[in-house]
Amino acid sequence: MLNSKGIIDLEELLITIYDSEIKELMREAVDCYNVGAYRAAIILTWNAVLYDSYKKAKYLAENFEDDQANDIVSKIETNLKNGNLKREWDLVEEYTAPLKNWTEKKERV
Repeated sequence: MLNSKGIIDLEELLITIYDSEIKELMREAVDCYNVGAYRAAIILTWNAVLYDSYKKAKYLAENFEDDQANDIVSKIETNLKNGNLKREWDLVEEYTAPLKNWTEKKERV
């Protein structure tokens, strides 16, 4: 996977993605990157990240009754139903805030 400079080929990274929908989005992003459509590659990658985060939160909410994940999924689905698509970054920050707090506490110990 690594070349002599320690760089991993993007095509090979696709193998590590298990979810078929996310893999397809990322495959399209890599294709865009390879033809020089960098803006499209960034947008598709960001969409894949957000969708993957949503799917993982939904999995946690459904399978582990995670209240925080359930709140996130509920907010995302409400925003989508209302057409309020500008709040996605707020949701990402809200979802990652507890992880950041946990990481900071762990580093202090």
